[in-house]
Amino acid sequence: MKLKYSKFIYYLVWMIIGWLLLRYGNVIMEYYTKEAQRRFDLDAVLWVSALVPFIYGLHLSLLEGFPKAFKVKWPLLLLVFLPCFLLFIYPILVMYFRIENVKLYIFATTRQGSMLLGIVSGFTLIRSLTTTHKNYEG
Repeated sequence: MKLKYSKFIYYLVWMIIGWLLLRYGNVIMEYYTKEAQRRFDLDAVLWVSALVPFIYGLHLSLLEGFPKAFKVKWPLLLLVFLPCFLLFIYPILVMYFRIENVKLYIFATTRQGSMLLGIVSGFTLIRSLTTTHKNYEG
């Protein structure tokens, strides 16, 4: 019986934290967008628009519970996380390095694609490095 209530409380706390992240994440993004328009400086907007969705993905990965063991899942890390993360941080890399225009990035970021890439990156990072089961064999 105690296990039921602890799961209920965990999910309730998870929802409250998720609501707070959405609420204040949007407030922070709006603030930095207005500041960028006022000061004509896009660096902070790019960093915030990269960090907020990544944090959303990290939070989403905790839905099943806290990680219990460190276990690298290489296919997930290399085939899902790495490409999504590289496409996700591409605008930040362009600020610091001389990189050519990537057509795949333009295709992937249409219609809120960069937000989705950030969430998938944060989610798969935790899922590819940890497991929620103590006796994980797979």
